[in-house]
Order: sequence, then structure tokens, then C-alpha cells
Amino acid sequence: MWLNSYYVLKTKERGRKNYSLINEWVAFNIGKLLDVPIPKAHIIKIDIKDKSSYGLLFDYKLPVDYLHVCHVQNIPVWKFLSKLRNVDTFSNLLVFDIWINNKDRSSNYGNLLVTKKDDSYYYYAIDHALSFGGYYLDNESKIYSKNQRYVN
Repeated sequence: MWLNSYYVLKTKERGRKNYSLINEWVAFNIGKLLDVPIPKAHIIKIDIKDKSSYGLLFDYKLPVDYLHVCHVQNIPVWKFLSKLRNVDTFSNLLVFDIWINNKDRSSNYGNLLVTKKDDSYYYYAIDHALSFGGYYLDNESKIYSKNQRYVN
């Protein structure tokens, strides 16, 4: 089933407290609850015996349905804004990003995939690894510290 599709794979780095997979998974589920357009995601464990046959290097993967996008380029989302069919969900995306403390949406053109289907464009929110304060959390680097100030 998944061998004939396109996927984006996030991996867990060995030897570091890398919470990127957890951040992606939690953000995916919150995004779905808020009706944010977001590709399907799953956490899978690939048996170590099967890794080499798929060309994989890590045990745990987060395969995200890549929506059959063959060409990816960094284009500011405002260039597509008037053409998007699901622009009405941008308010959901804004609430979502505030709720998960996503600091990565405003950089790199927004981390949105834009796909074309039947002469219409749709956006999908991707890349939530830096949510919840980042992906390398330890005792010195918590989601909230007494020195941080947030203005809502």
C-alpha cells in the first residue's frame, strides 16, 4: 500500500532528546481537531530486518502522506492566496499555531504545501517539529521558563 505512494518521513535522531516526532504527532492530532488542512500522519516502527530493503536508516518514522506533490518550491503563500479553495480555514490555522506555539510558520514561506487539483489550489499545513517550544527539550530548556514573557 504505502510503497506506491509519496511520503515525507520524519525521523528520531539517536542519542539526542529529539521530540520532533512527538511534536509532529501531537500537532497533527490537534490540527485535525481544529479542522486545519493537514496531511495524514502515522507513527510506525519498521523492523530492523526490513530497514535495508526500504533503504531506511532509522527504526521509527513518521510517514506523512505527501499528497502526490512532485515538485516543491519555496513560494510565498500570498501569491496563491486568491486562488486557494480552502482559504476559509486560515483562521483555524492561526488558532492552531498559537495553541501549539508554532514558531516556524512565519519563516520559510509558511511551511504550507500548496497542491493543485482540477484547476483549484489547496493548502496543507506541514512541519510542526518546532512546536511546543522546540524539539530539543531538556532541564535547561523547558517550554516555559520564568524569564520568558508572552503577550497575547
